[in-house]
Amino acid sequence: MIDIVVNHVGPVGMDFSEVYPFNRSSHYHQDCAVTQYDCNSQMVHHCRLANLPDLDQQNPFVQQQLQKYVQWLLNDFGFDGIRADTVMYIEQSYWAGLQSAVGTFIAGEVWSNFACNQVYTNYGIDATLNYPMYYAIR
Repeated sequence: MIDIVVNHVGPVGMDFSEVYPFNRSSHYHQDCAVTQYDCNSQMVHHCRLANLPDLDQQNPFVQQQLQKYVQWLLNDFGFDGIRADTVMYIEQSYWAGLQSAVGTFIAGEVWSNFACNQVYTNYGIDATLNYPMYYAIR
């Protein structure tokens, strides 16, 4: 199983010139911060988590490059599953498309309540990490 991050890139501020292949501002959402972590909200899907530039997965170029990257990891290195980071910060429709393109098991990190975790299992995420249980037994 390989861990993937397709929500954001590293801390480069607004200088995307060295982020290949996502070196244009059009590859990202607007520069705003996530301050409320409501499941499936515009802010969560389109703003920066921890000030990290937020990729626009609805952009066809970004979507194509991310799919190629994940397929490369699976095919060239023989991974048989994916652990996807920051799942709830990306619109659900993206995950269904990625699942269709790569055709492998995806376990997603959805750091939220049970209802939010359940929503993503209807959109290409096979399982989510059980953070609601973590808080219940903590």
